[in-house]
Amino acid sequence: MHSMSLRRQTTLRWGLGVAVLLSLAIGADAAEWKFRPATTNRPKTGKAAQTPTTAPAAVGLDLSASQREALFGKLLARYCRVISASRSTAPIPVRLGGWPALQVPSSSVMGLVLLGEGNTRRKGPRARTLDKLYKYVAVTTGGPNLGASHESWSLAFAILFLSEVHRVEPSTALRTRITKLVKRLETGRNGEKGWYHSLKSASYGPFVGVTIWCVAALGSAREQGAGVDAEGLATSLRGLEKSLGRSGGAFYFTRRRSSDVKPGRTGGVAWVLTRYGQTDQAKLAAARRFLIEHVEAAPKGHASWMMNMGWAALGAASADDKTREAFWAVHRETILRTHAPGAFFRVQRWSETGFRDSKDSKPIGRGESKTWPDPMYGDAWATVWMFLVWQAERGKSVLTTRPKQTATAPKPADTIAADFDESAMIARIRKGQGAAVNMKKKMPSSTRRTTGIVIPLR
Repeated sequence: MHSMSLRRQTTLRWGLGVAVLLSLAIGADAAEWKFRPATTNRPKTGKAAQTPTTAPAAVGLDLSASQREALFGKLLARYCRVISASRSTAPIPVRLGGWPALQVPSSSVMGLVLLGEGNTRRKGPRARTLDKLYKYVAVTTGGPNLGASHESWSLAFAILFLSEVHRVEPSTALRTRITKLVKRLETGRNGEKGWYHSLKSASYGPFVGVTIWCVAALGSAREQGAGVDAEGLATSLRGLEKSLGRSGGAFYFTRRRSSDVKPGRTGGVAWVLTRYGQTDQAKLAAARRFLIEHVEAAPKGHASWMMNMGWAALGAASADDKTREAFWAVHRETILRTHAPGAFFRVQRWSETGFRDSKDSKPIGRGESKTWPDPMYGDAWATVWMFLVWQAERGKSVLTTRPKQTATAPKPADTIAADFDESAMIARIRKGQGAAVNMKKKMPSSTRRTTGIVIPLR
């Protein structure tokens, strides 16, 4: 009896010790990010979910230009420290519904922000953070089944980011890698219709939102000498131009299967046509006019409030002075309102607003009856987009400046060729030094996805 009691006491002590260690580990990880995770639930579409709720601003809305600049620098420095300290394989562990399709896009967007602040992989106050993001994106993108259901997104953001890295740090190995990803992305093009979420599935789409990023990626890659199909790119640009309706607004699908147009995507189309192609100036002017006429609704588009805000901000930043000032007169305050106390940026539920494609472009009632809240993506997703938006407002985004020339030829001593030694990478995985993961997790059928190779980047 007594020995049994001692064993039970010993077992209880061990169990308590393990529980304490686990709680400390979980607490440390939470303290590292301090973010609400992305929810795995599908968005609610009932009217009860439609009331927009805006938390009080964490800072005063009347900050001077110098105070705003100081706040941007402070938040960016803090966020980079979080990324640098992250123990996750993905530097920014964004998960939508349990699958990692947003990890490469979020890392790419943050990398573009750091490039805009003058950092490179070797120089600048955020060089180490940029290098970490770069290595993750460069090696992970194109891996088997990594976000395969939305592979067009991952490839497009990766190519766009890597092309801008190549602009400041040319490399034969990097250009070869970009070309390889470009060829893969181009397999998903459907003429002027553009891209679907997946490269292979054509059951739903094609979409203006996806095509915006795919065209931008190919445009930047072409400027860096990657092997881009020039005729195919021109076809894609024509397709985006045709996605603009009579009102000047852009549709959700590249082929008008819906009757409403939205200002966020309109800004994205206007940005791509301005930055990467020649277009009908009358159509471009109509798109910008539509964006400003409905400027307050710019973020209220399907899927992500933050990405719609990003499209609109890029569209405004690449336009004339009058359009820029009209846009930021409304949305400078929006940036500060989304900054949450004790955190970075946080967005509540927002309703989706559509407008009729006509000269008067009146709001369509049904557009207010559904929502897709950004909390589904998590605050990390919200933060990288608001950094991009704020940078566009500050006139520093690498995405809105047309370069005078392409990158210079790489030096003979290519210092980053080892980043793309795929045979060595595979050998490391086989030896067990890296984790080759192909998990089919038990999740609800609506969110079940297959993740791909995860490689620690030491």
